[in-house]
Amino acid sequence: GYVRRRLCATTHWTQGTVTSLVFSPHGHLLISGDEKGSILVWDLSNGSHTATLSNHTDTVTSLAMSREGGTLISGGMDCLVNTWDMAFVVDNCETELANEDVLINMSKTKNSPVLHLGTTRKNLIMGVGNYSSFDKI
Repeated sequence: GYVRRRLCATTHWTQGTVTSLVFSPHGHLLISGDEKGSILVWDLSNGSHTATLSNHTDTVTSLAMSREGGTLISGGMDCLVNTWDMAFVVDNCETELANEDVLINMSKTKNSPVLHLGTTRKNLIMGVGNYSSFDKI
């Protein structure tokens, strides 16, 4: 449909190869992570790029959303797990966002890249998987 064509036409906005994707629970947003460490927020109603989140220094390998859509969790090859305030992102998508405004928490694994993230239904536990172990943050 229209959104698919629009997103395909705007892929020049990405800074690198897309390495992870997640939809918001309500289906209004698509969030992509790339090999340069950027997280791009896309508005699916019109296919536009609305915000860029940047705190990773290497490939973003995993993205997860809370059930209500207010929180985004990102993990990467830089061993970081970031928690983002998506409600603030959505409310301020027309302005340049500073990390201190939208980054809720930053954690680091024990020198292992983050390959997968997950949350429980109640958003109580976040799991971080890597090549050889499972860390709970």
